[in-house]
Amino acid sequence: IEPAVLDVTGRANQGALLSAIGERVRLTNVQLQFWTFSTGGTNISTPPKQHPQTALPSYLGFGSMESFFVDVAVQPVKQLTATVSVNVLAGVALNPIDEIFYQSRGRPIQVKSTTGETIALNDLERVQVYSASIKWDEPWFNLDAFYRTGHVSWSADGDFFTLYQDAYYAINQAWNQRDIDIYDAAAPSGFVVSGKKVLDGLKIAYGPQLWWGANPALFLKYTRAFGDYELTFVDQEQVGINLALNTSSVIPQQQQRQTALSMSAHWGIARLQAGVVQSGASTVFAPNSTGKVGQRYQVAGQVASKEITVGDTFGGKAKLSIETGPWHWYGAGAYMGLVADTGWEKNHTFTGWTLKDSGSGNQANFLTGVAYNIGNFQIAPNFLWQKPIVGPGPSNSGLPARNVLDDPFAVRGNREMIAGELLIAFDPTPATWMWAWDNAAREDGDLTANIDFVYRYQPTSSDASTYFQQGSLTRTPFAFGWVAANTWDLALNVVSAPHPDWRIAGKIYGGQNQAVGPSTRLVNRYGLEAGASWRSIAFQTFLKFNDWGAYDYYKDFNLTYPVQVMGDLSYSFGIPMWLAVPQTRIGVRTTYRSLNGYSNRFVANPADPGALGAEWEIRTYLNISL
Repeated sequence: IEPAVLDVTGRANQGALLSAIGERVRLTNVQLQFWTFSTGGTNISTPPKQHPQTALPSYLGFGSMESFFVDVAVQPVKQLTATVSVNVLAGVALNPIDEIFYQSRGRPIQVKSTTGETIALNDLERVQVYSASIKWDEPWFNLDAFYRTGHVSWSADGDFFTLYQDAYYAINQAWNQRDIDIYDAAAPSGFVVSGKKVLDGLKIAYGPQLWWGANPALFLKYTRAFGDYELTFVDQEQVGINLALNTSSVIPQQQQRQTALSMSAHWGIARLQAGVVQSGASTVFAPNSTGKVGQRYQVAGQVASKEITVGDTFGGKAKLSIETGPWHWYGAGAYMGLVADTGWEKNHTFTGWTLKDSGSGNQANFLTGVAYNIGNFQIAPNFLWQKPIVGPGPSNSGLPARNVLDDPFAVRGNREMIAGELLIAFDPTPATWMWAWDNAAREDGDLTANIDFVYRYQPTSSDASTYFQQGSLTRTPFAFGWVAANTWDLALNVVSAPHPDWRIAGKIYGGQNQAVGPSTRLVNRYGLEAGASWRSIAFQTFLKFNDWGAYDYYKDFNLTYPVQVMGDLSYSFGIPMWLAVPQTRIGVRTTYRSLNGYSNRFVANPADPGALGAEWEIRTYLNISL
């Protein structure tokens, strides 16, 4: 106890002590969330509430759910602040038609006893740390520790190959929760130390899962500037293997080391970036392993397998950018060894192009694009060519398919492709940059819009991805990968803020796409997603035709709905927040889907074989945030 809170007898003064504690411990937020769900359907496998099932949704009928958050900040000294958010569950709903959400961890679990009796375990994981962070500012360093709190990649800080990746994740439309919350992943988790003074340019990161799907790893990065030149060294030593991966979109990694050396140079209107990387080599934390070197892989059409060599772990790429007046041009190319995997291209180059370097090994690629400004308009064509060094392995031939789980490399995002893109943008207020991640909330122009068309020529098949078997967490490779198919996407994005009380944002889209799994059915999907707010009232909606459902497994198994419609109307105390942040509001949300033979939970009616099915949900919610 500090002397200031002691009286003349040396005893603690209660008022002064409470005041001192109050300065160091603060209750920063309390959230109370209440939901109700009324569900129904026709020609559907979900039973009525009188006969619930183990599979989810458990029944059609009425359900409710309550969830509470308490956020606390602790500041023991001025230069250090720690925060923690704790979630407490009361009731957990069993009937929402979108069955996976953060609070679903508290549902009962059916287990078998030693006598064979089925026992329901209730009240599991009712209290859980939702997120935590520490910020420590010292004269010689800054320390940022995080648990389920996002962080940016180092790609804008010299990490040309994006070995240290971004850890912010998309919002799931079904629940307005982050994807990482939907699957209850304990990521990102770790800390970063950034040097100051003579240690400026040095960064060290360490943690069990620095981004979703990462192996436990230690990172070291050092950047040093020499006039117009900047050199960056990055080394990642993976200290273990992450086995806690619960979604098919997060690909498991083999334990390895990644090391990169890159440079950046500015010469007037030009900027050159170039670097070399080694990925897939053995790490000092697995001394009995050679990494991926020595592992064998199968080549299509050949009986004998081949072996990964040290040369297959190296790769290199370069990028030249030139800007003068209204013209912005770049050209980039890479040659990556069979296992020289890195991170996907994170940064925007001039504008919001979709075609980017996938960061995968086993490929040669070339990209180029030009963005030309005409007044408030920007016209920006873009081009990508890529080809794997070793093509896909045996596929759909009775032989085991090469896949991302069992083999040292696989042809997936690096499949052979020639792609073109045309992006046209209109932005009269460039100070609120159209391509910022939170532009829908910040845009101040009466109207900003962009239209983006991408066509991909893909003449060959690919290797296989993986899926989770129903009712288990066992990851299994598909029998084969994508078939050769050309795909395209067209999207019109609009944001409008004509008045301080008004805001509108939306997207109209269409395209021909492939599922993640081996389905040969091309999906021709289209629809719109939109939101609007006026003073304290907000409305969100989507209308989708022949599109996938809300979760990864829909795209894995090519499960689509003929029609999906959602409308969400809410009233907020204050201006509605367009980002997924705590806010006091009350609302109602209605979702409707029609079902056919490609839809999850559809059951055909023998009396009327051509009839579609349907499922719907009326959800009410009350969120209190203090």
